[in-house]
Amino acid sequence: MSDPIYQQIVKALRQKIMDGELKPGERLPTVREATQYWKCTPGTIQRAYAELAHLGFVVSRAGQGTTVAGGERPPAPTSLRTFFLINQAEEFLYESLAAGYKPEDVILAVSMAMDRWRAMDKEQSVVTPDSIRFVGSHDMAISWLAGQFNQFAPGVSLTLRFTGSLGGLVALASKTADISGVHLWDQITGEYNKPFIQRILPGQKVALLRLAERNMGIMTTENNPLDIHSLTDLQKSGVHFLNRQPGSGTRVWLDSQLQVNKIDPDKIKGYDQYRATHSFIAEAIATGKVNAGLGLECYARLYNLAFIPLTIEPYDLVIPEETFTLSGIQSLIRFIQSPETKLTIQNFGGYLTENTGSLEWI
Repeated sequence: MSDPIYQQIVKALRQKIMDGELKPGERLPTVREATQYWKCTPGTIQRAYAELAHLGFVVSRAGQGTTVAGGERPPAPTSLRTFFLINQAEEFLYESLAAGYKPEDVILAVSMAMDRWRAMDKEQSVVTPDSIRFVGSHDMAISWLAGQFNQFAPGVSLTLRFTGSLGGLVALASKTADISGVHLWDQITGEYNKPFIQRILPGQKVALLRLAERNMGIMTTENNPLDIHSLTDLQKSGVHFLNRQPGSGTRVWLDSQLQVNKIDPDKIKGYDQYRATHSFIAEAIATGKVNAGLGLECYARLYNLAFIPLTIEPYDLVIPEETFTLSGIQSLIRFIQSPETKLTIQNFGGYLTENTGSLEWI
């Protein structure tokens, strides 16, 4: 089935603008001229021009017509493969915006898709000398940071590998990571993160950079039809749970709480089934594969799920002293401490950012 005529017009004019056939400041045909050329109604042309204006390709002014938006065009692709990839990305972006999504929705969707790919990738991420290697716990904010950091610090990239909190600390110990993201609750001391760092990195001086505090709890089907309100309710008939992987901070917290509350894991259907990210859990619930799982409030909101808050947990970036002074790390710290970053993280929902950017040495 072919696209509606207004979308065909948008695509054709957009391509001419991107190819340089229509230059910044150049006036587009009047509605009357375009109507005759495309053999359509004036309303169709007006809708196409409005869509192009929404996408930022043109500017319409009363009495002055519609002109191509000014500013420099992106540099030309360096290869045919790159050109093809850019065209695919533009097509996805256009279709998403035309469907009513906001640019930030598209960025977040691509970021989550990358999360899923990293979670399924069993090999260590390929890095460059200008990469900061992150290994650790999955988080929406850290995924967003990785996508935006290069704009803040050109030439420096933040590469992500999600292994869970314990896997991140092990990667620091083996020197296969520069920073790690952790949220590990210690049942003995009642503290987060520090006891585990001292056990896995004994004698090492590290900085804890607070990314945020996060609302963590039970995600379940919209409107909570199974009436789930606590971990005890996961034993109910009809509840099909999906767990996080061993070694993740969420799994460590859950296992401790089950022990404290004397809940038998064997009585929770699906306890032995697990996934590597919050987004995998949320999607499984939203698509009806399961109907309960532990996760962050931000992912419950994203997938329109019911959320039962259980705890507020600190999420820290662990930075060894030997890498702390690197210019890329210092740029990342400044980026996290900026008011704009704090506001963005807060707007994801389910994050507290009062302490975002604070540093503590242990």
